Amino acid sequence: MKFSKYRAVANKYKILLPLLISNYFFKKSTNKPITKFIILSRSRTGSTMLINYLDRLPDSYVQSEMLRRKLLIPFWKKIPDLIYGRHFKKYQIAGFKCFYYHPIDDWDSNRFIFEYIFSHPEIKVIHWEREDLFAVIISRYIAEKTGAWAKIKKVKELQNFKINENSFKYDLESTLSQIETTKKLFVNYKNY
Repeated sequence: MKFSKYRAVANKYKILLPLLISNYFFKKSTNKPITKFIILSRSRTGSTMLINYLDRLPDSYVQSEMLRRKLLIPFWKKIPDLIYGRHFKKYQIAGFKCFYYHPIDDWDSNRFIFEYIFSHPEIKVIHWEREDLFAVIISRYIAEKTGAWAKIKKVKELQNFKINENSFKYDLESTLSQIETTKKLFVNYKNY
């Protein structure tokens, strides 16, 4: 069964609904995480592996691509407040990952997360990169061809395929630009 954007949003609501309830009904609660973080990256860098490791820490609340789509979630800009806000359980750390180009359905809105971080200087920024950008881009093409974005038991066998030179070049140049922009943006940010 193909994973639709609507199913992805339904999964986000399963995550966000308890946070909405918790933030609404427990306004006086002190169950706020002490350490807040965000992982900034791009796809195929091992960021899911990092999220999985962080999620195994005791007293951690870690989510994946919470800002992936904007248009189907009416309270999209409130998501960071919910992640870092009050929880039923007392967490020590809370955070999520965001790719440079999120939300994928409205790239012009991606400045919002940077504005949010700068207005909350206690948030720790993990800028996650993979040194071999050629491997990153090829890995993405393979994932698109096989439909396997994370390690699963059975992977469709990959047939030979060609990568368009212009699209490869565009992917490489845009990734380098996103990395440099992020580094410049956070050069004086103390929690980077």
